[in-house]
Parts: sequence; structure tokens; C-alpha cells
Amino acid sequence: WLQEPEKKVEDCFHEAAELGTKVYPGEEAETVQKLLQLAVTFAKDETLTPLAALSMLGCTTTEQSLAGAVYSCVYSEDNFDNALIAAVNHSGRSCAVAAVTGAFMGARLGAEALPGFYLESLPQVQTLCELARDIAQGAAAYGAFDTDWDQKYNQGQPVNTD
Repeated sequence: WLQEPEKKVEDCFHEAAELGTKVYPGEEAETVQKLLQLAVTFAKDETLTPLAALSMLGCTTTEQSLAGAVYSCVYSEDNFDNALIAAVNHSGRSCAVAAVTGAFMGARLGAEALPGFYLESLPQVQTLCELARDIAQGAAAYGAFDTDWDQKYNQGQPVNTD
């Protein structure tokens, strides 16, 4: 998402589902792939409300909650607020669905797209924003985390920024 912001959300999830079955072959990965594809299909069905779609997805198991988050993201495309509203308004694990939806949409849109009141109510928001920046920079620059990451997060030591 960060490298290809013009890519449609649904295409990102289709690719992720296909990759998952290649990297982790087996029945569980196929189940997740089918659920993700179903979530995308539901999101494109204009006759379904978010409540109906999320109810049909179940959103009680981990796999179903992931599918619920995918549904919420595809349904809302690039609207953070709409995605979170869809994610929380059902009878399944709405907290889990909303947390994953928020993570996906935050990665997609960046912190500047988040309505301010979401960040204002977070304890230690500066620390969380720093961690998010470090993850984005570390993953983008190195494909893995470097010695500064290890020193800062694994060893708990300050990093020299000179």
C-alpha cells in the first residue's frame, strides 16, 4: 500500500490472499483466502448493508474478523471514518475488526488522513506515532529492521541521531 497508493484496496487484498496461500499452503490459508474474497464480493454488492455483510461474515473467529476488516476497508475505499463505522456496527468481535481496519486504513492513508479526535484520545500518542514512523521507514528502507531498530526497540537504548 505504501509503495503503490494508487492501487485499489480490493486489489491489494486479492494479492495478499493469493500470496498467503502460496507462502502458507494448506486448508487454513485457503479458508482465509475464501473469506477475504467473500469480503471483497460483499463490499462490492450495493444491495448489502455493512451490518448485513458483517453478520454474514460472522466476525467471531480470527479469520472472520480479518475478513470483516477487509470488508470495511474495501466498502469504504479511502474514507477512514466510514471504514471504522462499518467495522464497529455489528454483533461480532467489533473491537478486533475495528482495530485491524484502523491499522489497514492507517497504513493506506497515513496519519494525516486520521480525524484528529482519534489521535487526541490516545494515551502516549507521540510514542505510537514514533513507532509507526520507525516501522514505515525501517520496512521501506531495509525490507527488514536495522541495527538502530535493534538498539532502540530490542535493547531499549537511545539511538544516536547525529
